Amino acid sequence: MKTKGSDSMRIGIITGEFPPMQGGVGDYSLELGRAMVTQGQEIFVLTSDRAVPIIQERGLHVQPTVANWGRWGKQKSGDGRRGELQAAQWIKANQLDVVNIQYQAAAYNMRVAANMLPETLGHIAPVVTTFHDLLVPYLFPKAGPVRKKVIYRMARQSSGVIVTNRGDERELAQQGHMPPVMRIPIGSNIAVQPPADYDKTVWREAHFLPHDAFIVGFFGFINRSKGVDTLAQAIRLLLDRGVNAHLLIVGGQTGASDQTNIQQADEAERMVGGLGISRRVHWTGFVTPEAVSAHLMACDVVALPFR
Repeated sequence: MKTKGSDSMRIGIITGEFPPMQGGVGDYSLELGRAMVTQGQEIFVLTSDRAVPIIQERGLHVQPTVANWGRWGKQKSGDGRRGELQAAQWIKANQLDVVNIQYQAAAYNMRVAANMLPETLGHIAPVVTTFHDLLVPYLFPKAGPVRKKVIYRMARQSSGVIVTNRGDERELAQQGHMPPVMRIPIGSNIAVQPPADYDKTVWREAHFLPHDAFIVGFFGFINRSKGVDTLAQAIRLLLDRGVNAHLLIVGGQTGASDQTNIQQADEAERMVGGLGISRRVHWTGFVTPEAVSAHLMACDVVALPFR
């Protein structure tokens, strides 16, 4: 706990994914932790057992021990690695002052037990939930509106809520009976840090990007909310108007958590082929943060037509 006369806090972050796993929630959680460490806080992270090898940095303590996030029901033999069962012990063992849940349904494999964490843990330490979006978890077939109620209940059981956009802020406000809600837009997880010898023209040539082309960049996974189909159609329109346009899609297509991204990526590739622009769409695949920075700097414009 915070010692008398000290401003330093022991802050816990619960996240369904964390580097080196691929995923925006994990990348954001790491950058958030690092930022708070620079402010003198001690940061503790509880995350998936797939987040290995463990990131070891001063002031940042990562515990990648969660095999799954479970479901409702009583504890069964062999369930000791379920996230909702570990979290209470983790809070007590590390004497945490506050816990921040970084929530996105796909990052927790759509498991509803993660939605119960504020209620389960709130009597041990204050819980602030960051909703990266308000997409719903899986409950059971034809659950319908019940799924949204689970999200709203998670918000209401939190000591405070952080949302990332005005739409989610309005939606929670309309539900009423919410704790304090703060809107904090998600910033970039990628610093401007290209390789030391970076040169735009040389980089383009090395990655088969025409030096005289108008290159549109995109960074992110491929799913329905990201608007890659819109970008593909825009490239086709530019070509029809005589613009030497190319599309550079930077980063992994699917990530570590949301399996529906695989289907969306397949559909995107079929659309690209159907539009006749396959040779003008370049996919980098998963690359290092330095390479992401260099690729984006090589573009003439970056377009993120998220829905």
